[in-house]
Amino acid sequence: MKKNIILLIAFVCWHQITHAQNVGIGTTTPLTKLEVLTNDNSYGIVHTNGTVRLGTYIGNSGGWIGTQSNHPLYFFTNNSSAMMTLRTNGYVGIGTTTPVYSLDIYNAGNAQFFLTEGIGGQTALFSRYTNRLEIQPSDAFEISVNGIDQRNLCIANNGYVGIKNSTPNNQLEIGVAPGFSGNNLAMGNGTQAMSFYQSSTISNWFSNTGFALMPNGGKGYVGIGVSNPANKLQIGSVGSSNYGGNDIAFGNGTQASGIAQTGSLAQWYSTTDIAFMPRGNGHGRVGINTITPGASLEVDDYVVGNTEDYWYFYVASICNACSPGLQRGTITPNVSILASNNIAAVEFDAYSDARIKDIEDVSNSSSDLETLNKIQVTDYTLKDKIKNGNKPFKKVIAQQVETVYPQVVSKHTDFIPNVYKATNKIIKTDSSWILVFDSAHHISKNSTAIKVLTPGNTAMIRATIVSIPSDNKVEIKSDELQGDMIFVYGEEVNDFRTVDYDGLTTLNISATQELSKLVKQQQAEIDAQNIKISALDTEIKKLEAKQ
Repeated sequence: MKKNIILLIAFVCWHQITHAQNVGIGTTTPLTKLEVLTNDNSYGIVHTNGTVRLGTYIGNSGGWIGTQSNHPLYFFTNNSSAMMTLRTNGYVGIGTTTPVYSLDIYNAGNAQFFLTEGIGGQTALFSRYTNRLEIQPSDAFEISVNGIDQRNLCIANNGYVGIKNSTPNNQLEIGVAPGFSGNNLAMGNGTQAMSFYQSSTISNWFSNTGFALMPNGGKGYVGIGVSNPANKLQIGSVGSSNYGGNDIAFGNGTQASGIAQTGSLAQWYSTTDIAFMPRGNGHGRVGINTITPGASLEVDDYVVGNTEDYWYFYVASICNACSPGLQRGTITPNVSILASNNIAAVEFDAYSDARIKDIEDVSNSSSDLETLNKIQVTDYTLKDKIKNGNKPFKKVIAQQVETVYPQVVSKHTDFIPNVYKATNKIIKTDSSWILVFDSAHHISKNSTAIKVLTPGNTAMIRATIVSIPSDNKVEIKSDELQGDMIFVYGEEVNDFRTVDYDGLTTLNISATQELSKLVKQQQAEIDAQNIKISALDTEIKKLEAKQ
């Protein structure tokens, strides 16, 4: 009986399903072919094989379709393998059942995704081929950060890339670089700009402003052709020349030059000779204090003081009377223009054109002879033995000449070797240096400066005197002192005397002319006396003949 009732119910259900247009489960008024009503936010239809459960779910906020069990959800078409996968960790795969990223698109030949703007109809296709990623928009491709239309990165349809620039005119343009186009790299602030361009022969760097290289905040070094520069600007390797810390240095790996600006002068050091070749044809001109040199070398204006090199800290054996601690140097004959030593030339031409002179009269040769006789010629040697050795001189002394012929003596500021010894000790104070000697330094009480040499330097420098505490101490101020021993040449004087030897030569000419006059006059007197003597001799002979 029970079996018959079940069969009857099944028959009725079959009849309703096969003869009714809509079927409802949980509702008597289905609106679709099959409608499942759940009023308790629960699953509706579930398909299962006993392990995997696929179901639908309706909640107050929406509807879901997915797996109830811990299994991925696959989508397919045309009864083929899965075209889209949703993993249990939330990763989505298109063309792959094992996505390893939030969105993983796979295609054996060309993985693509396509974007279309509904309003303007603009599109963009992103494609991944075997060896490249392609973006094919119909206009520029832009990336905006921190809001829409910020355009932080733009790839124009001509292949140019702009950063904070939506219309780049260079291959890579950072900011807006007005006036620069077609370069490899350009950058600007909308008004000023610069660019880099590599041609077939050279790399070009253009700018409408100055260049400022500031490595390490302006304290670093810049190298050209060298990876470890030891100078502010170094071109090539300076080898073992020890040229470091200069403003500019350049070398070929063996020989080198270094240029530095100190507080008092510009210095150019070199391990080789220096050759100036203006015009490059061997006929150029060099001007000092002039921009229109009229000869191979023209020096205008005058200088006070000396800048010649000294070698007081080198060992030799020519100074037998040097001070304790003083090392000696080798004496080598030198030829220079502003001369610490000889000037060598075929001829010396002095300005003597009458048109530049207010001529008063011919010199009084008799007076000139008297003046010349008062000038003393002296035998002497120079006190600077390290520089000049013991070479004897036979010349005049300026102070003596000044007493009888002052117009050939001139005065200027220079240094005298009245100290000429090394310090015994150096004491550093907050703002100065105190030089201590083992004996009297002989510096005048009213002296304002001395000339000193520190070890490692080849040129003496001027040091300002702060005070003279005692006969063996002097306090100086200088920014260039170094080492624990300093050689002091001597003090600066404002009445250093020089002699115009050309003036002495013309004085000698005039005196010689006076001597020539006297000789002629004496010769005439001798000739007249000879005539008288001859006449007397004739008379004597006549008298003798009469006897």
